[in-house]
Amino acid sequence: TFDSERNKLINLMSTKEGERVMQPNFGFGIEKYLFEQITEDLNARLKSEIRSKVGFWLPNIQINDLIVDTLTDVDRNKITISIDFSLKANPTEFDVVTFIF
Repeated sequence: TFDSERNKLINLMSTKEGERVMQPNFGFGIEKYLFEQITEDLNARLKSEIRSKVGFWLPNIQINDLIVDTLTDVDRNKITISIDFSLKANPTEFDVVTFIF
């Protein structure tokens, strides 16, 4: 169902790579990016990794829009990621999940 896929997306983004036993590649691994210089290249790499991880681990989810915000926040020590997604089987139902790291 839609809620279970939403929860799977939250779990994927909240899990560090290597944290899950027997599946060391599961998870997003934001900690790799937290102390890098904030550039447009960083945004592009984050977007690319998110799309590849979601595509591999959650094949039922379609990402409609992906916003990685590192530059406009008042507190420049945050990375805000908003994922607008729907299910491939039902693209009319969608939701936005936001993560702040």
